[in-house]
Amino acid sequence: MNKVVDDVEARYATGKYPGQRGQNRVVPRLMSPLSVNSDGGVFYIKARGIIMEQILSIVVRNQPGVLMRVAGMFSRRGYNIDSLAVGTTQNPEFSRMTVTMEADDAIITQVCKQLAKLVEVEAVKVLSPKESTRRSMTMVKVKATNNRLELLRLGDVFRANAVDVSEDALIFLATGDESKLNAFVDILKPYGILEMVQTGVVALERGTEALNVTESRFEWPVHVEHKMV
Repeated sequence: MNKVVDDVEARYATGKYPGQRGQNRVVPRLMSPLSVNSDGGVFYIKARGIIMEQILSIVVRNQPGVLMRVAGMFSRRGYNIDSLAVGTTQNPEFSRMTVTMEADDAIITQVCKQLAKLVEVEAVKVLSPKESTRRSMTMVKVKATNNRLELLRLGDVFRANAVDVSEDALIFLATGDESKLNAFVDILKPYGILEMVQTGVVALERGTEALNVTESRFEWPVHVEHKMV
């Protein structure tokens, strides 16, 4: 078995991780690649030493300050985030972050360990590019005068929707992978791009496997709203 996986499995076998102030707390559910399948094989991240794009799916408790704590961990450790997207899950108690970064297997394993130390993090999983589907979204505002029809035809080629039409501009909304969105932006540049915005990558694992968290690892205080008398 891979030495990195051996080490992680040994440290987390008890389901406990030393916390602050002498307390013990349960560690988040570290999913693949830090697990073994039914056939006894190891889910490897990437070939050791090869830096490639990694996709981290992180389920966190939906409360103020979580994004700052997660992003702060990356910053303190010197890890660069290429993109970050966050939103609530089917359970409004939890949010899901999708983080992309350039890293090898040793770095991504260390990132998982550091995320495991944050009490707000409920589960972490590294998504394999071959076993997951990913999308981004881009909105582009482009000049439109006498070439409006030509621009709309270009949008149809890339399956981009014109979400706003004004006298001198069009706003297109396109979704897809990075290569498709980059090609769409490049084809619009000669027409004059006024401004654009792009979301981070969102991704889900293919098949029935799901990073589904139904309850928190801890008992959190219940928020009580005080009504004005």
